[in-house]
Amino acid sequence: MTVIHSFMQKQREREISLERSLLRELSIEWLKKKTLECFIKGIESNRYIPIYQLEECCQDIAIEAYLLGGRYGKFGYFGETVEQVKRRCYEEEKFLIDTLFHYIEMEGFFENKSMIQESLYLQCEQFVHVFWMDGFLKSVKRYKLKLKCK
Repeated sequence: MTVIHSFMQKQREREISLERSLLRELSIEWLKKKTLECFIKGIESNRYIPIYQLEECCQDIAIEAYLLGGRYGKFGYFGETVEQVKRRCYEEEKFLIDTLFHYIEMEGFFENKSMIQESLYLQCEQFVHVFWMDGFLKSVKRYKLKLKCK
């Protein structure tokens, strides 16, 4: 007898395979550099909260945004524009942005909260967008080169 797989199991296996192939292309050095450029330099020193906590959270969100863009790369390959694809994953992307924003805001990495809330939110949007686009473009490239993405 053969093993019966459900469609959900098969879909999850393909998703894991895609994530592994995309993560092989993600450079840890580039990830750290972008994190430092976006957030770490603007933080006032706070002796109670170690900077590595923010760096770790930013890197987690960056990897999730990268994988999110990678999952939606197939739509770009089949002819949709970046704006159309971004509309498809709007809620997932917004969740990542909000998660990063609220983490930074609640942990007290910035002292003057009233003046920087909007600029911090825009910075979080830009940060997630950079990694989403990188994952999206690499996924589209993989589809065009017919590399194993399934």
